[in-house]
Order: sequence, then C-alpha cells, then structure tokens
Amino acid sequence: MISPTYILVNGNLFPANNALFTAHHRSVKYGDGVFESIRIINGKTAFIDKHLKRLFKNAALIKLNVKFSADEIKQQIALLLEKNQIQKSGRIRISFYRNAEGFYKPASNECDLIIEAAKIDTLSAYELNMPGLVVDIYKEAYKPLHFLSEVKSSSSLLYVLAAEWAKQRYLDDALLINEKKNICEATSSNLFWVKNSTVYTPPLSEACLPGIMREVLIEVMQKNNFEVFEKPCTEADLLEAHELFLSNAIFGIKWIVAFKNKRYFTNTAKKLITYLNQTV
Repeated sequence: MISPTYILVNGNLFPANNALFTAHHRSVKYGDGVFESIRIINGKTAFIDKHLKRLFKNAALIKLNVKFSADEIKQQIALLLEKNQIQKSGRIRISFYRNAEGFYKPASNECDLIIEAAKIDTLSAYELNMPGLVVDIYKEAYKPLHFLSEVKSSSSLLYVLAAEWAKQRYLDDALLINEKKNICEATSSNLFWVKNSTVYTPPLSEACLPGIMREVLIEVMQKNNFEVFEKPCTEADLLEAHELFLSNAIFGIKWIVAFKNKRYFTNTAKKLITYLNQTV
C-alpha cells in the first residue's frame, strides 16, 4: 500500500503526516469510535452504500451525533481520491470518533469525521490469494454475545491480540471463538466453510461482525444458485469441511489451505471471486 498525501478531518484537508489530536482525545484514551474500511476498484468505492449504512447504524448504537450525511461523505471521498491521485485501486477508512471532554462519561456525543485514502499497488480487481492461508483457533479470549459484538469499533484489542498470537506461531490468521466456544470469525474477516457443495457461515447471533463482504457473498451465492446456510460453527465442522475461506471488504476472499492437520480445496472460492468481480 502506498502512503497517502492528504487526509480529511471534518471536511478539511490536511497533510497525512500532520498530528491531529492531543493525548486528551477520546480516540487516544478509549478508542471511542467506529470505522469502515472500503475498497476502491477501478476508481469505484465498492459497496459504498452498504458500508455507510453500517457506519451510521454503528454510530447510533454508541450514541454518536453525526453531523455529516451519506452524500456529504461520498463527496468528501471523491475529493480525497482526486487529491491522493487514486484512480484505480485503493482503500478508504472512514472513522467517527467521539470528540468531548470527560473520562468514561463524555460531556457530549459530538464526533469527528476522519477519512483516509491510500493507493494499493495491485491489479484493479479482487484476486484469490496464492498460496492458501494456514490458520488455527485463538482460545486465550473470546467474543461476548451482546450487541457490541456486531459493532466495528475502534476498540480492537481482541483482534490485535489474536493476530499477534497467530504471528508468534507462524500462522497467517487466527479464528476467534465466542463465549459458547463456537468459532465466529477471524481477526479481520468472516468465515465460510463448504461441505458436500453446501456453503455455511456463522449467523450474526454467534457474535461475528456483520461483514459487508459477507453480506455481498451471500447475495452472490443466492443469485447463482449456491446452497448457503447460516449455522453455528464448531471445530468439528471445520475438520469435516472440504473447503474453508475468509471474506472482507478489502481483499474479497482468501482461501484457507490448512487448519490443524487438515488440508482444503479451493474450488468454491475460485468460482465466487469470479462472480464477485462481476458485481463491482
């Protein structure tokens, strides 16, 4: 990824390397905010309406007063892409942070809007990873089953620790468990598995994030006559599966080649990434 030149803060352009906050800002102290990561493909903000719908929903869930409309944010994104000379492939991060005095109890719910855009030095399409990923289950902490588990929050310590755990074990990613000890997602992705040509993914009630790419892939599969079901996921389910893959908005689909001592195929992931590129 190529470093950006500019960022936008509350609609105003700043050099990307400018210091924006003091140590008193709630983003620094508490990670008090929500965000979205969006892929740019052929100059288009992929699935932007779905992302903004989730962003505003999450902002409302954590009681933020957002003063920008979806159309205003789209206009700001277009400006930033132009300023950072992103014409084909890139990624955007949109963040809302509560901007108020106070400790845990904020003095108000006003928020700052920060938009970042960086160029990705790759082809302007989703590409399937080669080789496949090697993963295992992170069991040192779990995701609780409540409404905040569905919020894409700036407070991401669980994901950071799981990713660090995977790195220390020379794994490509870690799978997370919920308080029922079911597998719910990976560190930055939703999880799918395939058994006998049927595709499964954990339901949102299992504490997984309602991923935009998860939603898109389910729509793509239904449109193209795949059998796809939501089902709680156990370790046994993955060991009995024929294929495993992950999804998120930036890379689309990543297939898993190994979990424990099991090795997996990639037939479904190859088909889906072709259909996916046709939807952008």
